[in-house]
Amino acid sequence: ALRGGRRLVDLSLLCGGLLLLRRWISVAHPRATLAIRIPRARPWSASCAPYPGKRVVLLSANTQYLDMLQNWLLHAAPYLDPSTEQVLVVAESKQVVPGLKELSATMSVHFDIYHDPSWSGVEDPHAETSYKNGVWASVVTHRPYLILRLLNEGCTVLYEDIDTAWIKPVFPVLDRAGDYDLMATDDWNVPMGQNTTNVCSCFLYLQPTKASKSFIERYGELAKGTANDQSGFNKALLDFRGKMRYLILDVDQFPCGKRFPEVKAKAVIAHANWLIGRGSKVQFFVKHGLWKVKAPAIRKP
Repeated sequence: ALRGGRRLVDLSLLCGGLLLLRRWISVAHPRATLAIRIPRARPWSASCAPYPGKRVVLLSANTQYLDMLQNWLLHAAPYLDPSTEQVLVVAESKQVVPGLKELSATMSVHFDIYHDPSWSGVEDPHAETSYKNGVWASVVTHRPYLILRLLNEGCTVLYEDIDTAWIKPVFPVLDRAGDYDLMATDDWNVPMGQNTTNVCSCFLYLQPTKASKSFIERYGELAKGTANDQSGFNKALLDFRGKMRYLILDVDQFPCGKRFPEVKAKAVIAHANWLIGRGSKVQFFVKHGLWKVKAPAIRKP
């Protein structure tokens, strides 16, 4: 009887311990709230209304950067699982929609195309689009709106600029990182850790939580009417200090363009930022052997 009673006590203690482990263990941080918990079986939302059971990879494209999108797709294709990831490409003008449809028919990665008819701007397909100029300015304005729309539909979202290339599998790294409302990258070439004041709005991984939705709403308010949304993004991040669980990803795995040459062997992605204009970005990829577009799969207007 004593042995049986001892077993019952031991079992009770074990169950109690497991229940305690399932609770959040939060640690206050000057810039974030770090959390440790037992990982979920599926580390993304299964209740995405437009794409049930999938997380959404959100990209934006215009006419001048169609070959950049093609390069992104060629790099990401080996690492995307169509049963768990859905690529959604936002057409930043109606002029680029035919080119996106043509590209979709030639690529192994299936992607949906979205264009909001309320975006009435007319794109000049022969004009150079670069930092703060041309359709680029509308891309950064639309970004928080597009992300928030998907979060409100219950989707886990990875937003990424298309001047990037996946060198290694991205999602396993994000899944192992932990359970956060937001994961993002540092835009400095010198590591600043979780205290960085220049988080890049170019790579954002978000869960559809109350905190992330409120944050994106604030980010959108601060970015409205500006040609550079990153300042508003970082101001919003300061506003949400202690209110949202976020993680700045490892700078060696997710480096900015300036840092990439130093950490190329460790990097998960290459990002051709800190460069102005499409030509300089293509040269970056060519230099590092990451430009896969032998001939454009689509014809520009």
